[in-house]
Amino acid sequence: MAQQLIHALKYEKRPEIGEALGELYGKRLLKDFGQINYTSIIPVPLHTKKRHKRGYNQSEEFAKGLSASLQIPVYDKILLRNRNASTQTALSREARWNNVAMDYELRNEAILSNQHILLVDDVLTTGATLEACGRILLSIPHITLSVATIAIA
Repeated sequence: MAQQLIHALKYEKRPEIGEALGELYGKRLLKDFGQINYTSIIPVPLHTKKRHKRGYNQSEEFAKGLSASLQIPVYDKILLRNRNASTQTALSREARWNNVAMDYELRNEAILSNQHILLVDDVLTTGATLEACGRILLSIPHITLSVATIAIA
């Protein structure tokens, strides 16, 4: 079931699935942990060409749903993907890391200083994308970083 939902989210132009899953995820976090101390949500960005082709960023849709249920802002213009890499689905962990290590950049990062950031992506496969994004975010002074994904492959 989860696999079909994620496939529809990513490849069948169903962004509402990401937002709905984000809302459910956020409600579950509140139920399980009570008070949440995240102060901002950052979705893993897509390159503008891929976003234009798909029409949306599935991780951003997930972030919107989390934001709605947790009442935490989404910052989708701070972390940017500056290179349009090919799909990573068939690459090894090392190849994925090499493919994305320099793909991301920060803008207006001062907004996030002294915050607890929740970095979100749709699927965790090898962790290369989250690791690359996390390394850049951890360069911001005085932040705490947590991650959330819809699924693990």
